[in-house]
Amino acid sequence: MRIARRIVVLGMLVLLTLASQGAAAQGDKKTGNPESAASNGSAAVKNPLNVYRLDFALSEFVDGKKVNTRTYSVTAREDEMNKLRSGTRYPIATETVEKNTTQFQYLDVGVSIDCRVVERGGYLELNAVVDSSVIEGADVHGVPNPTIDQSPVIGQMKSDIRSLIRPGTPTMVSSMEDPASKRRFQLEVTATKMD
Repeated sequence: MRIARRIVVLGMLVLLTLASQGAAAQGDKKTGNPESAASNGSAAVKNPLNVYRLDFALSEFVDGKKVNTRTYSVTAREDEMNKLRSGTRYPIATETVEKNTTQFQYLDVGVSIDCRVVERGGYLELNAVVDSSVIEGADVHGVPNPTIDQSPVIGQMKSDIRSLIRPGTPTMVSSMEDPASKRRFQLEVTATKMD
């Protein structure tokens, strides 16, 4: 008789313990706390990690003819900010102080890309800031022409993009005219999903 009572009591304790664990896990599912759910024995479900290669092609046109294309690529994790920097720090003499010592200020000249992608029903939402600058009159290697004085003219193209693009398809996301010349700049982006 005593053994039967002990078995019944033990069975009730086991059932109460299981019921309380189930209630805690249900509460964690409702509140979205994966750490608590995992600690109570239920496996937390994670979204798969999506990674894309983003190819940015910046083309320059003069009188409607393409004269230059520069490409930049970044491997981007979905919904994270990705950054790419390429360029030169160009010195500009600001003043000469005692003992003929010259002080310099440095300008960052080149390309800066900040981008983020998020999947949206078969498309990618692309948020990007692309900033490209050059020293006007520099040679093809970016070296300033010796006849230019210490106050160089900096040409700049900047585009703040909020666009939907289809993976695997080149998409023109920005096009602009240079108001000081007959040049036009076009920015094209291609996103390729990585396996």
